[in-house]
Amino acid sequence: RKFVYDGVSYDLDERYAPQQEIFTFNEKGELNLSFRPERHEIYEQDGNNRQELSKLRKILKELDVDESKTLTDLSVIGYTSPDGSLKRNQSLSKKRVQSAFEAITQVLSRKTLEQAEVHVENIVVPWDSVYKAMERDSLPEAEELLNAIQRTRGNHDDISWLYRRMKGNDIISKKYLPRFRKVEYFYRYNERRTLTDDEINNLYKKDKSQLTASEYWRYVCLKKDDSVAQRIQLLKEALHYHPDLMIAANNLAALLNRTHQADTTILKPFITPSCPEEVLINQMIAYFQCRNFDAANKMKSLLPVSGKTSEVEAMVAALNGYYEKAYEYYKDKDCLNKAILLLCLKRNKAAYEFVRNLDETSADADYVRAIAANRNNDISAAIDYLKRAIRTNPEIRKTAEVDGDLLDLLEFID
Repeated sequence: RKFVYDGVSYDLDERYAPQQEIFTFNEKGELNLSFRPERHEIYEQDGNNRQELSKLRKILKELDVDESKTLTDLSVIGYTSPDGSLKRNQSLSKKRVQSAFEAITQVLSRKTLEQAEVHVENIVVPWDSVYKAMERDSLPEAEELLNAIQRTRGNHDDISWLYRRMKGNDIISKKYLPRFRKVEYFYRYNERRTLTDDEINNLYKKDKSQLTASEYWRYVCLKKDDSVAQRIQLLKEALHYHPDLMIAANNLAALLNRTHQADTTILKPFITPSCPEEVLINQMIAYFQCRNFDAANKMKSLLPVSGKTSEVEAMVAALNGYYEKAYEYYKDKDCLNKAILLLCLKRNKAAYEFVRNLDETSADADYVRAIAANRNNDISAAIDYLKRAIRTNPEIRKTAEVDGDLLDLLEFID
Protein backbone atom coordinates (compact mmCIF):
# COMPACT_ATOMS: atom_id res chain seq x y z
CA ARG A 1 0.00 0.00 0.00
CA LYS A 2 2.80 2.43 0.81
CA PHE A 3 5.15 1.59 -2.05
CA VAL A 4 6.44 4.87 -3.49
CA TYR A 5 5.81 5.04 -7.23
CA ASP A 6 7.63 8.33 -7.56
CA GLY A 7 10.80 7.86 -9.56
CA VAL A 8 13.23 10.23 -11.15
CA SER A 9 11.90 12.23 -14.12
CA TYR A 10 14.31 13.29 -16.83
CA ASP A 11 14.64 16.40 -18.98
CA LEU A 12 15.63 16.10 -22.62
CA ASP A 13 18.93 17.76 -23.44
CA GLU A 14 19.63 20.23 -26.24
CA ARG A 15 20.06 17.43 -28.78
CA TYR A 16 16.29 17.45 -28.96
CA ALA A 17 15.96 21.22 -29.19
CA PRO A 18 14.29 22.39 -32.42
CA GLN A 19 16.59 23.54 -35.19
CA GLN A 20 16.37 27.02 -36.56
CA GLU A 21 13.44 27.41 -38.93
CA ILE A 22 14.33 27.30 -42.61
CA PHE A 23 12.41 29.46 -45.05
CA THR A 24 12.49 28.96 -48.82
CA PHE A 25 12.52 31.89 -51.23
CA ASN A 26 12.04 31.79 -55.00
CA GLU A 27 13.25 34.62 -57.23
CA LYS A 28 13.22 35.06 -60.99
CA GLY A 29 13.89 37.77 -63.55
CA GLU A 30 15.35 38.74 -66.90
CA LEU A 31 18.71 40.06 -68.04
CA ASN A 32 18.81 42.27 -71.14
CA LEU A 33 22.24 41.29 -72.43
CA SER A 34 23.75 42.46 -75.70
CA PHE A 35 25.74 40.13 -77.97
CA ARG A 36 27.75 41.19 -80.96
CA PRO A 37 26.59 39.81 -84.34
CA GLU A 38 27.51 36.16 -84.74
CA ARG A 39 29.43 36.24 -81.44
CA HIS A 40 28.60 34.36 -78.25
CA GLU A 41 30.98 36.14 -75.86
CA ILE A 42 29.65 38.74 -73.45
CA TYR A 43 31.49 42.05 -73.55
CA GLU A 44 30.61 43.91 -70.40
CA GLN A 45 31.35 47.28 -71.95
CA ASP A 46 28.61 46.73 -74.53
CA GLY A 47 25.19 48.22 -73.92
CA ASN A 48 23.88 47.67 -70.39
CA ASN A 49 25.71 44.36 -69.89
CA ARG A 50 27.76 45.45 -66.89
CA GLN A 51 24.76 47.05 -65.19
CA GLU A 52 22.51 44.05 -65.88
CA LEU A 53 25.05 41.51 -64.62
CA SER A 54 26.00 43.56 -61.56
CA LYS A 55 22.48 43.43 -60.07
CA LEU A 56 22.27 39.64 -60.13
CA ARG A 57 25.91 39.11 -59.17
CA LYS A 58 25.44 41.24 -56.06
CA ILE A 59 22.49 39.12 -54.94
CA LEU A 60 24.29 35.82 -55.60
CA LYS A 61 27.44 37.04 -53.85
CA GLU A 62 25.40 37.83 -50.73
CA LEU A 63 23.94 34.31 -50.82
CA ASP A 64 27.42 32.87 -51.22
CA VAL A 65 28.90 34.54 -48.13
CA ASP A 66 25.85 34.54 -45.82
CA GLU A 67 26.08 31.39 -43.69
CA SER A 68 22.39 31.58 -42.82
CA LYS A 69 21.45 31.21 -46.51
CA THR A 70 21.91 28.29 -48.89
CA LEU A 71 21.48 28.46 -52.66
CA THR A 72 19.53 25.33 -53.66
CA ASP A 73 18.56 25.93 -57.32
CA LEU A 74 19.87 28.09 -60.15
CA SER A 75 18.48 28.11 -63.67
CA VAL A 76 19.64 30.21 -66.62
CA ILE A 77 17.64 30.05 -69.86
CA GLY A 78 18.79 31.82 -72.99
CA TYR A 79 16.29 32.72 -75.73
CA THR A 80 17.34 33.39 -79.32
CA SER A 81 15.06 35.04 -81.90
CA PRO A 82 14.14 32.87 -84.91
CA ASP A 83 15.89 35.03 -87.52
CA GLY A 84 18.33 32.83 -89.44
CA SER A 85 18.80 29.10 -89.85
CA LEU A 86 17.62 26.87 -87.03
CA LYS A 87 20.90 24.97 -86.82
CA ARG A 88 22.97 28.15 -86.60
CA ASN A 89 20.64 29.64 -84.04
CA GLN A 90 20.73 26.54 -81.88
CA SER A 91 24.52 26.49 -81.88
CA LEU A 92 24.84 30.19 -81.17
CA SER A 93 22.11 30.10 -78.55
CA LYS A 94 23.83 27.29 -76.68
CA LYS A 95 27.14 29.16 -76.60
CA ARG A 96 25.53 32.43 -75.58
CA VAL A 97 23.60 30.97 -72.65
CA GLN A 98 26.75 29.22 -71.44
CA SER A 99 28.59 32.56 -71.59
CA ALA A 100 25.75 34.19 -69.66
CA PHE A 101 25.84 31.44 -67.04
CA GLU A 102 29.59 31.80 -66.55
CA ALA A 103 29.33 35.58 -66.33
CA ILE A 104 26.54 35.35 -63.76
CA THR A 105 28.13 32.69 -61.55
CA GLN A 106 31.71 33.94 -61.48
CA VAL A 107 31.01 35.40 -58.01
CA LEU A 108 29.95 32.03 -56.56
CA SER A 109 32.31 29.65 -54.80
CA ARG A 110 32.80 26.13 -56.05
CA LYS A 111 31.12 24.80 -52.90
CA THR A 112 27.99 26.87 -53.50
CA LEU A 113 27.71 25.73 -57.11
CA GLU A 114 28.25 22.08 -56.20
CA GLN A 115 25.49 22.03 -53.59
CA ALA A 116 22.96 23.79 -55.84
CA GLU A 117 20.79 22.18 -58.50
CA VAL A 118 22.00 23.91 -61.68
CA HIS A 119 20.06 24.06 -64.95
CA VAL A 120 21.24 25.75 -68.16
CA GLU A 121 19.00 25.74 -71.24
CA ASN A 122 18.95 27.40 -74.66
CA ILE A 123 15.76 27.95 -76.65
CA VAL A 124 15.31 29.15 -80.22
CA VAL A 125 11.96 30.93 -80.25
CA PRO A 126 9.68 29.63 -83.09
CA TRP A 127 8.28 31.99 -85.72
CA ASP A 128 4.81 31.14 -84.47
CA SER A 129 5.55 33.05 -81.23
CA VAL A 130 6.47 36.14 -83.25
CA TYR A 131 3.20 35.94 -85.16
CA LYS A 132 1.16 35.64 -81.95
CA ALA A 133 2.87 38.71 -80.49
CA MET A 134 2.04 40.72 -83.61
CA GLU A 135 -1.53 39.41 -83.64
CA ARG A 136 -2.03 40.56 -80.04
CA ASP A 137 -0.99 44.03 -81.17
CA SER A 138 -3.50 43.83 -84.09
CA LEU A 139 -0.81 44.56 -86.69
CA PRO A 140 -1.85 43.94 -90.35
CA GLU A 141 1.66 42.63 -91.01
CA ALA A 142 0.83 39.66 -88.79
CA GLU A 143 -1.29 38.18 -91.58
CA GLU A 144 1.68 38.30 -93.94
CA LEU A 145 3.84 36.35 -91.47
CA LEU A 146 1.04 33.82 -90.92
CA ASN A 147 0.84 33.22 -94.68
CA ALA A 148 4.57 32.55 -94.76
CA ILE A 149 4.26 30.06 -91.89
CA GLN A 150 1.40 28.27 -93.63
CA ARG A 151 3.06 28.28 -97.08
CA THR A 152 6.24 26.69 -95.68
CA ARG A 153 4.30 24.32 -93.40
CA GLY A 154 6.20 25.74 -90.47
CA ASN A 155 9.70 25.07 -91.84
CA HIS A 156 11.94 27.38 -89.79
CA ASP A 157 14.63 28.07 -92.37
CA ASP A 158 12.10 28.72 -95.16
CA ILE A 159 10.19 31.19 -92.99
CA SER A 160 13.47 32.98 -92.14
CA TRP A 161 14.16 33.33 -95.88
CA LEU A 162 10.65 34.60 -96.72
CA TYR A 163 10.43 37.05 -93.80
CA ARG A 164 13.29 39.12 -95.22
CA ARG A 165 11.20 39.72 -98.33
CA MET A 166 8.04 40.81 -96.50
CA LYS A 167 6.74 44.37 -96.47
CA GLY A 168 6.68 44.16 -92.66
CA ASN A 169 10.29 43.06 -92.43
CA ASP A 170 11.46 46.28 -90.82
CA ILE A 171 8.77 46.16 -88.09
CA ILE A 172 9.51 42.52 -87.31
CA SER A 173 13.28 42.94 -87.15
CA LYS A 174 13.31 46.14 -85.11
CA LYS A 175 10.26 45.84 -82.88
CA TYR A 176 9.51 42.16 -82.35
CA LEU A 177 12.62 40.04 -82.76
CA PRO A 178 14.53 41.89 -79.99
CA ARG A 179 11.81 40.82 -77.53
CA PHE A 180 12.86 37.23 -77.99
CA ARG A 181 16.55 37.80 -77.36
CA LYS A 182 16.83 37.56 -73.62
CA VAL A 183 18.21 35.60 -70.69
CA GLU A 184 15.88 34.49 -67.92
CA TYR A 185 17.12 33.38 -64.54
CA PHE A 186 15.56 31.62 -61.59
CA TYR A 187 17.07 30.85 -58.23
CA ARG A 188 15.83 29.35 -54.98
CA TYR A 189 17.51 29.62 -51.62
CA ASN A 190 16.88 28.55 -48.05
CA GLU A 191 17.38 30.90 -45.15
CA ARG A 192 17.68 30.08 -41.46
CA ARG A 193 16.14 32.88 -39.49
CA THR A 194 18.48 33.90 -36.70
CA LEU A 195 17.39 36.34 -34.04
CA THR A 196 19.48 37.57 -31.15
CA ASP A 197 18.32 37.02 -27.57
CA ASP A 198 17.22 40.65 -27.37
CA GLU A 199 15.26 40.33 -30.61
CA ILE A 200 13.57 37.17 -29.31
CA ASN A 201 12.66 38.94 -26.07
CA ASN A 202 11.22 41.90 -27.95
CA LEU A 203 9.24 39.72 -30.36
CA TYR A 204 7.85 37.70 -27.44
CA LYS A 205 6.57 40.90 -25.85
CA LYS A 206 5.21 42.24 -29.13
CA ASP A 207 3.63 39.09 -30.61
CA LYS A 208 4.72 35.74 -29.20
CA SER A 209 2.79 33.87 -31.90
CA GLN A 210 5.43 35.05 -34.41
CA LEU A 211 8.22 33.16 -32.67
CA THR A 212 9.32 30.00 -34.44
CA ALA A 213 9.68 26.77 -32.46
CA SER A 214 13.45 27.22 -32.11
CA GLU A 215 13.02 30.83 -31.01
CA TYR A 216 10.32 29.93 -28.51
CA TRP A 217 12.55 27.25 -27.04
CA ARG A 218 15.39 29.75 -26.85
CA TYR A 219 13.09 32.08 -24.91
CA VAL A 220 12.21 29.23 -22.51
CA CYS A 221 15.94 28.64 -21.92
CA LEU A 222 16.48 32.34 -21.26
CA LYS A 223 13.89 32.09 -18.45
CA LYS A 224 15.60 29.19 -16.64
CA ASP A 225 15.71 31.17 -13.39
CA ASP A 226 11.96 31.74 -13.25
CA SER A 227 9.91 30.11 -10.50
CA VAL A 228 8.55 26.60 -10.99
CA ALA A 229 5.03 27.97 -11.50
CA GLN A 230 6.29 30.45 -14.11
CA ARG A 231 8.23 27.76 -15.96
CA ILE A 232 5.23 25.45 -16.01
CA GLN A 233 3.12 28.24 -17.47
CA LEU A 234 5.77 29.12 -20.05
CA LEU A 235 6.17 25.50 -21.20
CA LYS A 236 2.40 25.15 -21.55
CA GLU A 237 2.39 28.34 -23.58
CA ALA A 238 5.17 27.04 -25.85
CA LEU A 239 3.13 23.90 -26.53
CA HIS A 240 0.07 26.00 -27.31
CA TYR A 241 1.90 27.70 -30.16
CA HIS A 242 4.05 24.70 -31.15
CA PRO A 243 2.21 21.44 -30.26
CA ASP A 244 4.98 19.31 -31.82
CA LEU A 245 7.70 20.72 -29.58
CA MET A 246 8.65 17.44 -27.89
CA ILE A 247 11.39 18.89 -25.68
CA ALA A 248 8.89 21.35 -24.19
CA ALA A 249 6.31 18.61 -23.62
CA ASN A 250 8.83 16.26 -22.02
CA ASN A 251 10.37 18.84 -19.73
CA LEU A 252 6.94 20.10 -18.71
CA ALA A 253 5.85 16.54 -17.87
CA ALA A 254 9.07 16.03 -15.87
CA LEU A 255 8.51 19.27 -13.96
CA LEU A 256 4.92 18.33 -13.14
CA ASN A 257 6.05 14.88 -11.99
CA ARG A 258 8.67 16.40 -9.68
CA THR A 259 6.07 18.70 -8.12
CA HIS A 260 3.49 15.90 -7.82
CA GLN A 261 1.15 17.47 -10.37
CA ALA A 262 1.44 14.65 -12.90
CA ASP A 263 -0.51 15.01 -16.15
CA THR A 264 -0.71 11.88 -18.28
CA THR A 265 -2.03 13.68 -21.39
CA ILE A 266 0.99 15.84 -22.21
CA LEU A 267 3.32 13.16 -23.56
CA LYS A 268 0.73 10.88 -25.17
CA PRO A 269 1.21 12.34 -28.70
CA PHE A 270 4.94 11.60 -28.51
CA ILE A 271 4.82 7.99 -27.28
CA THR A 272 6.21 5.74 -30.02
CA PRO A 273 8.58 2.76 -30.00
CA SER A 274 11.35 5.05 -31.23
CA CYS A 275 10.81 8.02 -28.93
CA PRO A 276 13.56 8.95 -26.42
CA GLU A 277 13.67 6.82 -23.28
CA GLU A 278 13.25 9.95 -21.15
CA VAL A 279 9.79 10.46 -22.68
CA LEU A 280 8.78 6.87 -21.88
CA ILE A 281 10.08 7.08 -18.32
CA ASN A 282 8.34 10.38 -17.60
CA GLN A 283 5.05 9.09 -18.96
CA MET A 284 5.28 5.95 -16.83
CA ILE A 285 6.06 8.04 -13.73
CA ALA A 286 2.99 10.16 -14.52
CA TYR A 287 0.87 7.02 -14.80
CA PHE A 288 2.25 5.73 -11.51
CA GLN A 289 1.57 9.02 -9.73
CA CYS A 290 -1.99 9.04 -11.08
CA ARG A 291 -2.37 5.40 -9.95
CA ASN A 292 -3.04 4.27 -13.51
CA PHE A 293 -1.02 1.12 -12.99
CA ASP A 294 -2.49 -0.74 -15.95
CA ALA A 295 -1.27 1.92 -18.42
CA ALA A 296 2.17 2.00 -16.79
CA ASN A 297 2.37 -1.77 -16.97
CA LYS A 298 1.55 -1.80 -20.69
CA MET A 299 4.29 0.71 -21.47
CA LYS A 300 7.00 -1.50 -20.00
CA SER A 301 7.40 -3.33 -23.31
CA LEU A 302 8.58 -0.11 -24.97
CA LEU A 303 11.44 0.47 -22.54
CA PRO A 304 15.02 -0.08 -23.67
CA VAL A 305 17.43 -1.62 -21.20
CA SER A 306 19.53 1.14 -19.65
CA GLY A 307 20.57 2.66 -16.37
CA LYS A 308 17.80 5.24 -16.62
CA THR A 309 15.00 2.74 -17.15
CA SER A 310 16.01 0.39 -14.32
CA GLU A 311 13.98 2.34 -11.73
CA VAL A 312 10.64 2.18 -13.55
CA GLU A 313 11.33 -1.45 -14.45
CA ALA A 314 11.75 -2.13 -10.72
CA MET A 315 8.44 -0.37 -10.05
CA VAL A 316 6.70 -2.53 -12.66
CA ALA A 317 8.27 -5.64 -11.13
CA ALA A 318 7.01 -4.65 -7.66
CA LEU A 319 3.58 -3.91 -9.10
CA ASN A 320 3.38 -7.38 -10.61
CA GLY A 321 4.63 -9.21 -7.53
CA TYR A 322 8.18 -9.84 -8.71
CA TYR A 323 9.59 -8.62 -5.41
CA GLU A 324 13.00 -10.23 -5.67
CA LYS A 325 13.59 -8.59 -9.04
CA ALA A 326 12.43 -5.23 -7.70
CA TYR A 327 14.60 -5.62 -4.61
CA GLU A 328 17.72 -5.99 -6.77
CA TYR A 329 17.30 -2.35 -7.74
CA TYR A 330 16.40 -1.01 -4.27
CA LYS A 331 18.72 -3.09 -2.10
CA ASP A 332 21.50 -0.50 -2.06
CA LYS A 333 19.22 2.50 -1.63
CA ASP A 334 18.14 4.21 1.58
CA CYS A 335 14.45 4.55 0.83
CA LEU A 336 11.11 3.32 2.11
CA ASN A 337 10.64 1.02 -0.88
CA LYS A 338 13.56 -1.13 0.27
CA ALA A 339 11.82 -1.78 3.61
CA ILE A 340 8.49 -2.51 1.88
CA LEU A 341 10.10 -5.03 -0.47
CA LEU A 342 11.86 -6.76 2.44
CA LEU A 343 8.45 -7.11 4.12
CA CYS A 344 6.98 -8.46 0.85
CA LEU A 345 9.81 -11.02 0.78
CA LYS A 346 8.98 -11.95 4.42
CA ARG A 347 12.41 -10.77 5.51
CA ASN A 348 10.79 -9.10 8.48
CA LYS A 349 13.84 -8.82 10.75
CA ALA A 350 15.94 -7.17 8.05
CA ALA A 351 13.03 -4.89 7.19
CA TYR A 352 12.60 -3.76 10.81
CA GLU A 353 16.29 -3.18 11.34
CA PHE A 354 16.50 -1.09 8.20
CA VAL A 355 13.30 0.97 8.51
CA ARG A 356 13.68 2.03 12.14
CA ASN A 357 17.08 3.52 11.25
CA LEU A 358 15.81 5.12 8.02
CA ASP A 359 16.12 8.90 8.09
CA GLU A 360 12.50 9.60 7.09
CA THR A 361 9.79 11.07 9.33
CA SER A 362 6.71 10.85 7.13
CA ALA A 363 3.41 9.26 8.15
CA ASP A 364 3.98 6.54 5.56
CA ALA A 365 7.41 5.72 6.97
CA ASP A 366 5.95 5.38 10.49
CA TYR A 367 3.15 3.23 9.07
CA VAL A 368 5.71 0.83 7.56
CA ARG A 369 7.72 0.88 10.83
CA ALA A 370 4.56 -0.14 12.68
CA ILE A 371 4.11 -3.12 10.34
CA ALA A 372 7.77 -4.17 10.68
CA ALA A 373 7.65 -3.82 14.48
CA ASN A 374 4.42 -5.81 14.73
CA ARG A 375 5.77 -8.61 12.58
CA ASN A 376 8.79 -8.78 14.88
CA ASN A 377 6.53 -8.88 17.98
CA ASP A 378 7.70 -5.46 19.18
CA ILE A 379 4.10 -4.53 19.96
CA SER A 380 4.83 -1.47 22.07
CA ALA A 381 6.97 0.09 19.35
CA ALA A 382 4.40 -0.87 16.71
CA ILE A 383 1.65 0.96 18.64
CA ASP A 384 3.86 4.04 19.08
CA TYR A 385 4.73 4.12 15.37
CA LEU A 386 1.08 3.75 14.36
CA LYS A 387 -0.04 6.48 16.77
CA ARG A 388 2.58 8.83 15.37
CA ALA A 389 1.55 8.02 11.79
CA ILE A 390 -2.12 8.78 12.56
CA ARG A 391 -1.22 12.04 14.33
CA THR A 392 0.75 13.14 11.27
CA ASN A 393 -1.94 12.03 8.85
CA PRO A 394 -5.33 11.09 10.38
CA GLU A 395 -6.49 9.64 7.04
CA ILE A 396 -3.98 6.84 7.43
CA ARG A 397 -6.21 5.22 10.07
CA LYS A 398 -8.65 4.19 7.28
CA THR A 399 -5.82 2.28 5.61
CA ALA A 400 -4.96 0.51 8.89
CA GLU A 401 -8.58 -0.54 9.33
CA VAL A 402 -8.31 -2.83 6.28
CA ASP A 403 -4.68 -3.86 6.77
CA GLY A 404 -4.25 -7.29 8.36
CA ASP A 405 -0.77 -6.30 9.55
CA LEU A 406 -2.11 -3.52 11.79
CA LEU A 407 -5.80 -4.19 12.41
CA ASP A 408 -5.12 -5.81 15.78
CA LEU A 409 -3.31 -2.67 17.02
CA LEU A 410 -6.18 -0.24 16.49
CA GLU A 411 -7.84 -1.14 19.77
CA PHE A 412 -4.81 0.38 21.52
CA ILE A 413 -5.11 3.62 19.54
CA ASP A 414 -7.19 6.45 21.03
